[in-house]
Amino acid sequence: MTRINIALGFTRDWVLYAATTVTSILSNAAADDSYYFYLMSDGFSDKEKNVFYNLNKIQKSEFNFIIMDNSEFDGAIHDWLGVSSSYRLKLSSLVNEDKILYVDSDIMALEDVKSLYSYDVSKYYVAMIEDKCGFYMRRSVGLKDNEIYFNGGVQLINLKKFREDELEQKIFDKLRKCDFYTDQDVINDVCRGKILSLPLKYNIVPHAINHYKSRENERDEAIKHPVLVHFTHKSWGVGEYSEDWLKYNNIATENGSISL
Repeated sequence: MTRINIALGFTRDWVLYAATTVTSILSNAAADDSYYFYLMSDGFSDKEKNVFYNLNKIQKSEFNFIIMDNSEFDGAIHDWLGVSSSYRLKLSSLVNEDKILYVDSDIMALEDVKSLYSYDVSKYYVAMIEDKCGFYMRRSVGLKDNEIYFNGGVQLINLKKFREDELEQKIFDKLRKCDFYTDQDVINDVCRGKILSLPLKYNIVPHAINHYKSRENERDEAIKHPVLVHFTHKSWGVGEYSEDWLKYNNIATENGSISL
């Protein structure tokens, strides 16, 4: 039996999307593994908590609700960015675990995430997947042409090493000094040289998978057997994999009967 720690960060208007993500993970989980979810938001009503508690019907899990103080991000987050994506930057001080898998709330699991969680990150700060737009974005954080720019939507984080090297403080110091940095930029910068590159199947973006020209064989396998699908354009209701997302959304919302 494996204990799997998973974190999501979202605002209250995204509760049902986050619940769909959790539903997809639990629906593909091995029955003998235990799941501990750390859910970060700017608040939770009892009704919103019950949306997640109801998912114990799929597989019994533990849900930890963390209420975020958005004022802690003053001066570090730009007005054009939503604050919830930056909640993940505080996981090392909020969660007393050695390792955690962070996923965005626009992500769906189609296979067991245990294979991802099992990666050894003891020598790294984090494991992530190459970003489809990395060619254009790497220079904004000073990366060389042969260095990879990573997508922050899926992160297997070594929280123990984050704490040991006081990385959270370094991250927020950097954010407050660099006016144009996003939370994803700062992870690429501060964790530079200590990021484990993961296979594409752990974070595929359906509309952009063909951008990975140099990884054609791996790309084809990722399309056929994705573990995590990332709907970056919020396109879960149409196109490839949409039927799967709608199936999990119906389970999470009890066939649409839950509204918040």
